[in-house]
Amino acid sequence: MARKEPVTIYGRRLREARESYEFSQAELGVAIGLDVGGAGGRVSRYETGKHEVKHGMQELFATALALPLTYFYIKDDEEARLILEASRSDKPVKLQRAAERKIKGNRHAINGYLQRPSCSLDRTPPKTSQWGFHSWPKSNYVKRSIAIAHVSGSFPTWKFRTYAPVAEKGTLPVYSRRLREAREAYGISQRVLGIEAGLDEFVASTRVNRYETGVHQPDLQTMQRLAEVLNIPLAYFYAEDDALAQLIKDFKGSRKRKR
Repeated sequence: MARKEPVTIYGRRLREARESYEFSQAELGVAIGLDVGGAGGRVSRYETGKHEVKHGMQELFATALALPLTYFYIKDDEEARLILEASRSDKPVKLQRAAERKIKGNRHAINGYLQRPSCSLDRTPPKTSQWGFHSWPKSNYVKRSIAIAHVSGSFPTWKFRTYAPVAEKGTLPVYSRRLREAREAYGISQRVLGIEAGLDEFVASTRVNRYETGVHQPDLQTMQRLAEVLNIPLAYFYAEDDALAQLIKDFKGSRKRKR
């Protein structure tokens, strides 16, 4: 079965960076703190664009892969390759090995747990099980999920865990700061920017204001439209370093002059 190709620039860059360090999807997910049981599926959905990657999760991926956040939004393949090569580090390799060991250890623990007599399908279920079921679940899928939760020590709240870091009070996401800087340099109001980017004129000003203050995170399509209006590369909005942000702007300008 052919693998599904990414439909977003973020998903494509994430897959390229992961494969450059020979991470499996599960290993990368575990490296950033996702549950072993669902890490591979989560990363796969992020790569294919099925699920949107929140800003906190983007920062975790960037840190694990030792790459600047802006790399994941660079459209030009040559520029992306240069940043990827310049950012090569031993850190992702060490994380990959640690994640691999954790996955193997977790697999052994789960298999050992499933082999316990209490997990036998032939066993007469107790009247009240330790998991709160009226009878022992007969589905292997359910049993495996319980085993994963038991081994990770997160049952019964494992479905509600979150891994995205909470921003400190008073700090703004990088895309908020860059958006305000670009808009003010371009010399237009929040309302005009929002309308030209295709937002409803009655809420355009409020929406852009919330993006700039970090209250809401714009999705990739909205950010692309804002970038087009401001004539700024999408990657610019995710460049944490001021010098790198300026280089991205200059790189676009130099390519235009060559054409």
